[in-house]
Amino acid sequence: MTRYTKLERKKHEDSGSWEAAPLTPAKLKQTADKQAHSEGGYKGRKNGKRSYSQVEGNDDNRSMDPLEKRRQRRAVQKMNSTICFACRKQGHAIKDCPEAKNQNKGICYNCGSTEHSLKACRKPRSGNKLPFAKCYVCDGTGHLAGQCPKNEKGMYPNGGSCRFCGKVDHLARDCKMTKEEAGTSVVGKIDLSQGADDDDFHIFVEEKQKFGQQNKDEKDLEKLIEKRKDNVKKKVVKF
Repeated sequence: MTRYTKLERKKHEDSGSWEAAPLTPAKLKQTADKQAHSEGGYKGRKNGKRSYSQVEGNDDNRSMDPLEKRRQRRAVQKMNSTICFACRKQGHAIKDCPEAKNQNKGICYNCGSTEHSLKACRKPRSGNKLPFAKCYVCDGTGHLAGQCPKNEKGMYPNGGSCRFCGKVDHLARDCKMTKEEAGTSVVGKIDLSQGADDDDFHIFVEEKQKFGQQNKDEKDLEKLIEKRKDNVKKKVVKF
């Protein structure tokens, strides 16, 4: 059943007041805006937004781009953190070092040529010997600081060692263990606790860790036995 209600009568409302703005020619308005801009300048926006000083013909007064500021700041930070390999001081590289004027800079450590670097040298090398290299640790010649016997950290100045053999005189990519195993063809090896999709590298790392832990346990056991032997009192028998 549909119910009908009595609708309210429409109320009459008077129209609002409207004030007409005075009409001005378009050319006069444009000239007035240009004059105000030239006299007052561009003072910027309000409500805390940035303001830009726009002065024609003077680039020094213009604000620098934020990206350019960030790039210059990063370049300064990088230069300040650079360590010289000659004097071991921060703030400059070996090519700008004032104490390395008499040292051989920009030469090949293998053949002594100034036309190329050690990386591009075609002369065969005999092991790790570099006749024209100078070590900054012992001030000797014939080797770099990474192969210096007096350098305890070797190729890892911030600490660490090769993840395969544990030595510090070479990087992991130059390890002999990986090069010797590269010549052998291995089909694959899977442990019973591993899945079919596991990589052989992870298994190799786990075996290396187990071997290192076994050596550590054996050394700890030997130290414990020696300590107990020292603590045992000798029995004196009188006749």
